Amino acid sequence: MGLLLSGVALYAGLELLLLVLGIVLEHTLDYWRVFAGYVNPRFLNHVQTLLIPLLIGLLGLPEVRGWWRRLAWFSLVANAFFLLLLLGRATVLALIVSASITLLFFGPSGLAYARRLVIAFIAGAVLYLLLIKLLPWGLGMDELPVFRELGERGSVEARLYLWRIALDMVAAHPWLGVGPMHYAHQFNGEAAHPHNIYLQIAAEYGLPFLLVLSVVCVRWLWQVTRQLRLNERRKPDPLALACYVGVVGALVDGGFSGNFVMPLPQLWIVLTVALLQQRLHGMQVEAPVEEERVSSGKRSKVMSIGLLLLLAIQIYVITVSWREFWQPPARITGAIEPEEATHYSPRFWRDGWF
Repeated sequence: MGLLLSGVALYAGLELLLLVLGIVLEHTLDYWRVFAGYVNPRFLNHVQTLLIPLLIGLLGLPEVRGWWRRLAWFSLVANAFFLLLLLGRATVLALIVSASITLLFFGPSGLAYARRLVIAFIAGAVLYLLLIKLLPWGLGMDELPVFRELGERGSVEARLYLWRIALDMVAAHPWLGVGPMHYAHQFNGEAAHPHNIYLQIAAEYGLPFLLVLSVVCVRWLWQVTRQLRLNERRKPDPLALACYVGVVGALVDGGFSGNFVMPLPQLWIVLTVALLQQRLHGMQVEAPVEEERVSSGKRSKVMSIGLLLLLAIQIYVITVSWREFWQPPARITGAIEPEEATHYSPRFWRDGWF
């Protein structure tokens, strides 16, 4: 936790320093230079979907006090300010939806989480007023440009365009999809992924896989929700609740962005899920021995059937693909040929399909 707080506080301080120096020395705000480490500043928003709840959770722990607590509040307010500055709509929606679910299911703990979230954004709005409005005015500058207009009509239309491509792929290949990351096979001029993880999985892995994965995820979320609600009556864990909020937020954000296919948000998603599992490990309630034995037997039978089915599918895929593997240039029979892009972009495949 010390490493986490030190890292995010250091980064927040660096960004605030770069931002203020740019305004004072260069009389400008270059968003693409200020947010170091991100090719696109919006990628920071996908990290914030998880980082902001984690910081709120740390503030709920009694052992986080003194300078650590001050660092947590500084980092939280700074990230609220960055989010307001970049107008990350998917992240804002994710934070609102996840906080609403927390209020609905987790009583006093949910209320404490929502209260800290609101305080952070009020303070972030004050910081926005001071640095983005009053500082330029005091320096006699023109009003600073916004990162992007709030409506961003072009962004909305681009997403609808990308979703349409994914739906066409689902219609053409509903069972096994077009292959992992092969949404990027055809250059479309906008993006190498549809900015919707659910459509991307359906297009690249097929509808059956999407269904199975959805059932597994919903079942896991339901179990975690029950465990956290039970724990709420015994000994609430603000950090475990914050991790849960972050995961829910990431699932909402994933409906409008590429957070599940970008390396930095992926890292934070894995970190948050692992931390949640670790916090839940000490909360488990022992089930009766006989009930556990019956449940284990059922799981074993289902797992055996699933493994046999998976083996049969693998044998079928190898059998029908064998001739294709032995072609001089390996090529999938009947696949769409790649379209040449007008400019080189590593996001898109330029040499056909795997």
